Amino acid sequence: MNLERTVKHMVAGWCLGRRQRPLLSPRSRLILAVSGGPDSLALLHLFSEQGLHPRQNLIVAHLNHLLRPDASADAAFVRETAAAWGVGYREQTVDVAALAQAEKRTVEEAGRLARYRFLARVCRQERVHFVLTGHQADDQVETILHHLLRGTGPAGLAAMTPVARLPEAPDWPAWLLRPLLTSSAADIRAYCAAHNLQPRQDSTNEETDYRRNQIRLELIPQLEQFNPQLRERLLTLARLTRADEHYLSTQTDVAWQQLLQTEGPGWLRLARAAWLAAPIALRRRLLRRATAALLMGNEEMGFRTLDQACQVAATGRTGAMARLPGGITLENEREHLLLYRPEMRPIKSVPQQAATAELPIPGQILLADGWSLSAAIVANPGVEQI
Repeated sequence: MNLERTVKHMVAGWCLGRRQRPLLSPRSRLILAVSGGPDSLALLHLFSEQGLHPRQNLIVAHLNHLLRPDASADAAFVRETAAAWGVGYREQTVDVAALAQAEKRTVEEAGRLARYRFLARVCRQERVHFVLTGHQADDQVETILHHLLRGTGPAGLAAMTPVARLPEAPDWPAWLLRPLLTSSAADIRAYCAAHNLQPRQDSTNEETDYRRNQIRLELIPQLEQFNPQLRERLLTLARLTRADEHYLSTQTDVAWQQLLQTEGPGWLRLARAAWLAAPIALRRRLLRRATAALLMGNEEMGFRTLDQACQVAATGRTGAMARLPGGITLENEREHLLLYRPEMRPIKSVPQQAATAELPIPGQILLADGWSLSAAIVANPGVEQI
């Protein structure tokens, strides 16, 4: 399918809004993450030179990872291209190898983290709410296989979505948009050739030291010997799983509103009976949701940890505990599941009131955990009555 037509159709859907209010408008300011490679260069050309968006509302963002001898030349190429096409430009340099060592991550993980931190920072500085990346269909196939090899659930099989919240931006509402996600790398290369674009070539893409390169260069060709339609089948799997994920996420939102009883700084309580009545798929999602709420979404939870927490919550006695990521504790109460961060457990002997309540005099109000508070008028009280 023609690349320009495909991307225009996707962007039109974001602008029309379909079943909800439009995501984008011509006045929206957009940040384009551009490395200088074929995918991101085609993305920039489509938006700035093909009239997909007013160029005065575009900002190119480039991160120099300092991982290759050509990294500075890549940055200069992107900087000069943005200037030639009349687009704003932001750049940052990060020693990704040093970051990987400092945070005990792989170089691939550190690079991804550095990119999203940089993009989130530019969003805040420029007051922009949308970031566009050049992720395409072949990247999606690699992502699905990478998740399978690492171990994953439905969310991992759904892989990348065309629209997602921007990672590393908890304090700023920003969206990550992937207009090329349904387009193949071959279509993008053909587009670059047709428009005489000369993208930068990353020599490390041909090295098998990185897991993604191993998947692309070795694993996928072997699997295609068993099924030449492997890529199409995996993309269909992701699309189907994404629809299921959306439905389950919606159901989790509904259940969360019913289960959340009280909360405070670093802790929350869920109704245990309602949690037990939910299907196991929702139980797991609700515990993930609770943990993410306390940790601002900054920790992943493995299946074994999650499964053990579900068992404690379902069958454990009152007072039984389970440990969750980030030091979170899950504790069974008689009628609730209490989750709290280290040193943030609410005082056990005092009922926790979620909101201000007015106590009539005389009268009574009901508090959490079966507590109540009463007030009465006593004429000429003695010491023993005060």
